[in-house]
Amino acid sequence: MARLRLAMIALIFALLIQPLHAGTETREFAILVGGKEAGNCTMTITDSDDSKIFMKAVVKVKVPGIFFPYEYSAEIQEWWFKDRLTNAIALSTENGKKTAVSAKAESDRIVVNVNGQARAVNPDVWTASYWKLADRRYHNKEVTVFEPDTGKDMVGKLEFVKAEKQKVGTQMDDCFHFRVTGIPIPIELWFDRHHRLVRQEFTESGQRTIVQLMSRKN
Repeated sequence: MARLRLAMIALIFALLIQPLHAGTETREFAILVGGKEAGNCTMTITDSDDSKIFMKAVVKVKVPGIFFPYEYSAEIQEWWFKDRLTNAIALSTENGKKTAVSAKAESDRIVVNVNGQARAVNPDVWTASYWKLADRRYHNKEVTVFEPDTGKDMVGKLEFVKAEKQKVGTQMDDCFHFRVTGIPIPIELWFDRHHRLVRQEFTESGQRTIVQLMSRKN
């Protein structure tokens, strides 16, 4: 039965995935914290004919509070070749604390530099920007998740939940619902037929946070 289920999942992916041609796509997300709009994220994704992909995300979040207001901003850039991260640069500010991260892939590792301190991590990582679905070999298995804005890495389990529809703008899209567990903050993720992010949900410090795709354009 387990083999049959895995075969059915593979068939769903094969039927729904649609490859993208070379070009640039922009995705606009709304960020809601505790049911209120608190920020936004703009992702710009550039596909090349040589299997190289560049992603840039600009994130701004501001949650008012009398005692514990929260403010976060980041600019994250990732370079990929097929399904491997080759480079990343991130500059972020969280409640006034600035963090600069860079990452560069070598043959057997990724060298990560956080505010001048370098270390090596697993070369096969999935980034916590979650802008694209991890490679199929990690589905329902463990995967190393790398946070480009902090330089931290952790091992989680990527679980396929089901195929379902999600609203994008005024349309309902066929999506894949995944869940990442085993990490400090478990997260629910939805990806479209291009295996790109549509929605994410997680709860941190008692606040439910939703990142929802509002529009996309080429």
